[in-house]
Amino acid sequence: MVNPKGDGKQDPIRQPLMGGDGAGEDGVEERANGDKGRIDDGLAAMAGISVRLGSAAPNVRRASRFVEDAFFGVSRVHPLETPQGQRWYHVASKVRDPMVLVLWCYVLLTFFERPQWCIHSAKLRSLDMCTDELYPTFNAPFLNRWADLAIELVFLALLCGQLVVQYLAFGRGTFAGLLNKMFVGLMVLAVADVIYAYTTPYSWTRLAPFIRVLLLTVRHKEIHGQFEVMWRILPAFGSISVLFAVFLLLFAWCGCILFTGDTDEGDMDIEENLYFSSLLEGMWTLIVLTTTNNSPNMIMPAYTANRLAILYYMLFLLLAYFFGLNMITAIIYKEYNNSRENNSAKRLAQREESLRQAFALLDEGSGSLSAEKMMEMFKELNRATEIDYIAEDRARLLFAAVDADGNKAVTEEEFMSVCDVLQVRFVEMKMAVPLEVRFPVMFKKRWFRSFCSFINGKLFEYIIDGLLLMNAVLFAMESAQTVGWNTENMTYLSVMSDIMETCFSLLFVLEVVAKVYVNGWATYWRKFSNKFDFVVTVATVVASLYVYLPGAYSNAKLIRWLQACRILRVVRFLVRWRSFRVIGTTFVKMLGPATRLLKVLFVIIFLFSALGVEIFGGKINRDPNSPYRAELENKAHGFAHPAKEYDFVAVNFNDMLSGMVTLFMFLVVNNWDTLVSGFVAVTSPWFRIFFVAFHFLGVLLCLNVATSFIIDIAIEFYSVDDKRKVIFDGGEAIVGNEIIIEADSITGTETGLKGRYRVIMPDSQIAQDANELMNRIFHPSKNKSEASSSAREQAQPTLQQVQSTLQRIGSTANRLKLPSVYEQDDRP
Repeated sequence: MVNPKGDGKQDPIRQPLMGGDGAGEDGVEERANGDKGRIDDGLAAMAGISVRLGSAAPNVRRASRFVEDAFFGVSRVHPLETPQGQRWYHVASKVRDPMVLVLWCYVLLTFFERPQWCIHSAKLRSLDMCTDELYPTFNAPFLNRWADLAIELVFLALLCGQLVVQYLAFGRGTFAGLLNKMFVGLMVLAVADVIYAYTTPYSWTRLAPFIRVLLLTVRHKEIHGQFEVMWRILPAFGSISVLFAVFLLLFAWCGCILFTGDTDEGDMDIEENLYFSSLLEGMWTLIVLTTTNNSPNMIMPAYTANRLAILYYMLFLLLAYFFGLNMITAIIYKEYNNSRENNSAKRLAQREESLRQAFALLDEGSGSLSAEKMMEMFKELNRATEIDYIAEDRARLLFAAVDADGNKAVTEEEFMSVCDVLQVRFVEMKMAVPLEVRFPVMFKKRWFRSFCSFINGKLFEYIIDGLLLMNAVLFAMESAQTVGWNTENMTYLSVMSDIMETCFSLLFVLEVVAKVYVNGWATYWRKFSNKFDFVVTVATVVASLYVYLPGAYSNAKLIRWLQACRILRVVRFLVRWRSFRVIGTTFVKMLGPATRLLKVLFVIIFLFSALGVEIFGGKINRDPNSPYRAELENKAHGFAHPAKEYDFVAVNFNDMLSGMVTLFMFLVVNNWDTLVSGFVAVTSPWFRIFFVAFHFLGVLLCLNVATSFIIDIAIEFYSVDDKRKVIFDGGEAIVGNEIIIEADSITGTETGLKGRYRVIMPDSQIAQDANELMNRIFHPSKNKSEASSSAREQAQPTLQQVQSTLQRIGSTANRLKLPSVYEQDDRP
C-alpha cells in the first residue's frame, strides 16, 4: 500500500482546520479517487453491503469533521456545507502548508532589510553607516528600498489571498476564535505599517518585524501551542519572580549598609563605589552574582578587607543560587506537568463531546451504526481530512477493532474508542523468500549453509568490529601530525596507510555484498545500521575511484572525510551499553519537543532583537568621531578593548542578525555583565531591565521548560520496563507498545484478511497509556454487558494466538533482529 501523504506522522494535539503547518491533503484526494472502486469494493465485501459511489451524505460529511476534531482533541470551525464552500475548503487545505512557508519567509525578510537607524543616518548625513567598517554588522546583504517594498507586497498579497479563500470556505467562521481575530487584526496593522512607512517622508521606526513574528506565532500551531503552555506556567513563575525580586531588594539593602559608611582606612571603598553605590546598583550586583558570572571577582575586595564579609556572600549564594534557582526549576517542572495534564483532560473531554455529536449525526434512530455507515465515514475521512489515509486492509482492521462485541454494528459506547483506534498503526508482516527458494542448487551444499550461518552469526560481527577498530587506529595515526603529535617517518606511514585503506574498503564492500547475498536486499535494508554502512562504504569507494582516476578531480581530503564517517560505525560498541541506549533514546525522543521549543526560543530572541535594534542600533561602534565611542571607552573598559581583536564591539544590535547572535550569547550567560556594561554605557542604567527580562524569559523560563520535558522523557524511558508487560487474562499478551496479531479476526469480528500484522500504538499526548489502550481495543473491559462478555470468549482464541506468537518470537528487541521477516507497511 502506498500512502500519498508520506509517513503520516501526526501530533493529535496541534491540528486545526484553519491553522498552518498541518499535514497536507494534496495526495489524499488523488488516492481516494484513483483507487475508489477497489477500496469501495473491498470495504463492501468486508461489510457485506453495497456502498454508493459519489459524494457522501451531508450528515456523514459533517460527522467526519467532528471525528477529525475529536481525533485532535479540539473544537474547530467547519467549512460551509454548500458545494462552493466545499470546493474552497479543499483549496484552503492545499495551500495551508505553503502559506506557513510564506510566513517563515516573511519573517526572514527582516534579516535583509536595512535597519531604521541606517536609513536615518543616510538621510541626515548622506552616509550609509551600515556599510562602514566602523559600524560592525553581520555583513548580510541589504535589499534596496523598492526591492524590499515589492517583496513585502507579494507576501502581504499572498496572506490576504489566503484570508479570502478561507472566507469563501468557512464564511464568518473565518473570524471565529481569538487566534483568527488576532491574525486579521495583525494583517490590518501590517498593511497600515507599509502604507505609513512608504508614503510618509520620514519614519522613526517600523512595526513590521514585530507584526511578522506575531503573525507566524498566531498561525503556527506548534509555536502558539508552546506559548499557551508557557502562559499557564507564567502565574506561578511570576509569583516566584516577585519573591526573588523582594529577596534581592532586602539583600541589596543589607549590602549597602554593610559595605558603606565611614571606615578608617577606606578598605571597603571598592565595594562601596563599584558594587553597592546605591540600592539599584546593589540589586544589579546580586543579580549578576546569582549567575556566578563574576564570582569571585566582586567578592574579593570585601573579603580581602575583612574575612567575615564572606558570610554575607555565602548566605546569599546558598539561598539564591543553590536553593532559589533550583526552586524555580522545580516549580516550572511542576506547573509544566500540571499544564500538560489539564490540557490533556480538556482535550479528552472535547474528544468525547465531538464523538457524541458525530454519532448523533450518523445514527438513524437504531442506537447503533451499521458497517455500511462506518465505511461511509472512513471513506469521507479519506476525502478531505488531516487523518492518515485509511487503506483497504486498515479499514477492515479498524472496523473490527471498534466493533468490540463482533456483531457488525457499533454502539455509541464502542464509537467512543474510534479515535484511539485511528491512532493505531497496522504493519503487515511478510516472510522473506527463504534461501532454499532463492538458491535451490547452492542450498544443498553444506559449505553454503555454513557460510550463511557464519554471515549471520556473532563471529562475523566480531570480525567486522575488529576491522572497524583497526581502521579507527589507522585513521588516528594518519591524523597524528594534524592534531599536533610529533611523528617520524610520515612518508612511509602515508604510503602504508593508503594501501591499508584500500584493503579496508575492499573488505567492507565484501561485507555488504555477503549480507545482501545471504539475507536479501529487503531484509538487509530494513536495519538503519545497514543503511548507514552501505551509504558510507559506497560513497568511500566511489570517491576513491573518482579522486585517483587519471585526470579526475584531485582532492584526497574528500576521501579522508568519508573515511572519518566510516569511523562512526564504531558507535555500534556504545549501542550495546544500556546507559548509552538510555541517553540515545532520550535524545531521539527529545528532538520533537525540542524543535517546538526552539521555534519558541527563536520567536523570543527575534522579538528582543528587533527591540534591541530600535534601542541600541548604531550606538556600538569604533567611530572615533562618535560620542558613543567615547562613552564606551570611559564607562565600559572591558567592552571596548584598545585592540580590535579583543573587544566586544562586534557583539551589538546594529542589525537583526547581529542582535540574534548577541542574544544567543546572553543565553550562555558567560561575561554577560561585561556585555551589558557596554550597552548601558551608551544609553542608561535603566536599560539593564531589557537584559534582565530576556534572562528571565529566555534562560529561567524557556530553558527550564526544556529541562522539564527532558526529565519527563528520561523518566518515561527508565520506567518503561515496569510497564512493558501487562497481565492479560493470566497471559502476557502485550509487550511494550506493540503486539502481533492474526488479522483474520479481531475482538470476534471477522475481517476477511489473512496473515500477521504488527499493531503499534502511538506516542500521543492525549492518548491513554499504550498498554491500557491496547487492552481496551483488543480486550474489552469487564464491565460490559453479557453479550460483550460472550463475544470476548469467542475472541479469546485470537488472544491466545497473540500470546503464543509472542512466546515463539521472543522479546521486542529479538523480533526486530529477525533476518527472515521484513515489514511492509500500508504507509511508506
